[in-house]
Amino acid sequence: MLEAYTPQSNFPYLIGVYLATNALPDAYLYVDGPDCAFYKAQFIHGKHDQNSTLIDGEGNHRIRMSDVTVNRIVVDRTALLKEAVVAMAEEKNCSVIMLTSMPMATITGTQYDLLVRDLRPGLDKLLLEVPALSLSGDWLDGYGETLAALAQSIPCPGQPDPGKVAMVGYLMDRNERDHTANVRELERMVRGIGLEPVSIWLSGRPLEHLSRVGEAGTIISLPHGRKAARILAQRTGARLLETGLPFGLKPTIDWLAQVAAGHNREAEAGAFIESELSQAIPSIQWLLHRYLVETNILFIGDPLLFEPAVEFLSELGCRVAGLVAVGRKAHLAPLPEALTNRSIPTLFEANPHDIEALVATLRGDRGIDLVIQSDTYGWPGEGNHAIVPFGLACNWWHAIWDTPYLGFHGALSFVDRMANALMTRHRRK
Repeated sequence: MLEAYTPQSNFPYLIGVYLATNALPDAYLYVDGPDCAFYKAQFIHGKHDQNSTLIDGEGNHRIRMSDVTVNRIVVDRTALLKEAVVAMAEEKNCSVIMLTSMPMATITGTQYDLLVRDLRPGLDKLLLEVPALSLSGDWLDGYGETLAALAQSIPCPGQPDPGKVAMVGYLMDRNERDHTANVRELERMVRGIGLEPVSIWLSGRPLEHLSRVGEAGTIISLPHGRKAARILAQRTGARLLETGLPFGLKPTIDWLAQVAAGHNREAEAGAFIESELSQAIPSIQWLLHRYLVETNILFIGDPLLFEPAVEFLSELGCRVAGLVAVGRKAHLAPLPEALTNRSIPTLFEANPHDIEALVATLRGDRGIDLVIQSDTYGWPGEGNHAIVPFGLACNWWHAIWDTPYLGFHGALSFVDRMANALMTRHRRK
């Protein structure tokens, strides 16, 4: 019976809102809710992200809250909220203020949309409301809804240029050099086929960078920002191109080919891909039979990475023994054919007991050699297997040098991490 009350492998909606705020350096977020709203920021700042600026040593935090209590929740807080918004607008590094609430405040019926409407004319900063969906959504929903709220309100000056693209829906979950390197790799690949990337949502860059989305003739929609990409395409008149994630060599080739086909740049893409593979394949070829082929892997993390991860690991000769999603099943409904065709055991929002039961089954089958996992509330990852820390949260591995995982460079970097983890395990045995 106690198992029903153990933590699940997922993170709350507000964490996703905080991640988006963290990835937009001139954004401030005001949360109408109790003081626990502030402590959620500490989950990211200084733990998952060593470069986070959400919390300030002098008290000028980019995340603030109303600190309501059971006694104050029934009082009209409109004046308090307005005062707090005006105070944040006076911060010199503030360009956008986002307002949201936690359930105990939401149910009181405060009309945040009217507050935003009343305050906007007197502010020289962008002010918007992020929907309060904590009771129905998880961290992936929180991130996506924050991007969508920005997409609805942000100024988008300029005329769409067919030679320019924007990428909307990159999951910038921290400001360390795994993600900054991913952003550079995405830009490098797009430039490699003759296109100019003008705006990436989100990339650790300020609101001004996001506003350049109005110059893009094509908006490349990535999985973590589908709703925002649709809104922006409707607003600017840009063409919408929905893609997967370039995680692994084959997924990267497919991604680049899709972008190129949408711009009649197949020849440029072919030459670029051939050049990249000529460097990448010799670098990993010697590792395949020595360490990777027939390696049994359990992947615990973002469900939106499942499909490319399975394809990536399979092309390395690995066997994906199981998948555990840090997220709701609705994010992959229905399951992609790439997963169902392989009959891979898949858990969503599992508790530690569920994960341990899956692990026991896998160990009794062919064993587990490597676990690629985030540090969730769930399974601690103990056992005689190699571990590659990856995704949200990643408190015990940090990127102090370029360590991408997307694109061609990212594939090499990730294979390097996997192989070294397996080598270390081999030396321990």
